[in-house]
Amino acid sequence: MECIYESKKMQDVTGPAIRPGGLALTERALAFCRLPAGAGVLDVGCGVGATVGFLREHRFAAFGVDTSFLLLERGIGAGPNPGLLKARAEHLPFSDRCFRALFCECVLSLLHDPAEALGEFARVLRPGGYLVLSDVYARMPDEASSFPHLPVHCCIKGAVGRRQIAAMVEGNGFSAVIWEDHSDLLKQLAARLIFSFGSLNAFWAAASCGGDPEAIRETVQRGRPGYYLLIAIKEG
Repeated sequence: MECIYESKKMQDVTGPAIRPGGLALTERALAFCRLPAGAGVLDVGCGVGATVGFLREHRFAAFGVDTSFLLLERGIGAGPNPGLLKARAEHLPFSDRCFRALFCECVLSLLHDPAEALGEFARVLRPGGYLVLSDVYARMPDEASSFPHLPVHCCIKGAVGRRQIAAMVEGNGFSAVIWEDHSDLLKQLAARLIFSFGSLNAFWAAASCGGDPEAIRETVQRGRPGYYLLIAIKEG
């Protein structure tokens, strides 16, 4: 079964950067990090390579990894040498301390073990390197305890509260320097999904594995999902 993120209909809504805000937060983070020209940058969960292409346009040595053959094929077919590889976030095919920055945009919440992935991110980043996360989170985390049991394959399933995210990041050798709430971008995406799919229930029906879309919508609403940008620096 095709994942909702792999569907052409979803990409028609989001554009090639399959997340709220497109490349807006990528650009915001890049302006903050002030990386030197030619710096090595990795995008984990690169999809079709929108962020990698954006970084390469800014003259960085950018590479991307993803687990979806379908999305990678679309990205590789878009041009020569896109720098995209098939790999898991928890097992990156790169040597220690080889990147100055790592982007993980709307992906951490999809991972089975985000803490393990953060440890791997720390391994491939140089000391003083930047970790850039943007993703959904639960603004009412006490109401989000049932999110992992939702019959869906999308980022809301792994959404947790701000404190839990910060604890995972700091527990893997990073110091957070920026946390910004960008929930307006999630609201804008929800509005476009309603327009494209006809209703949020129709979207949840498309994203679910046979679950009741009304029950899914009500469960998600109780957790009040938001969207954040977190930038952290690798210690040491």
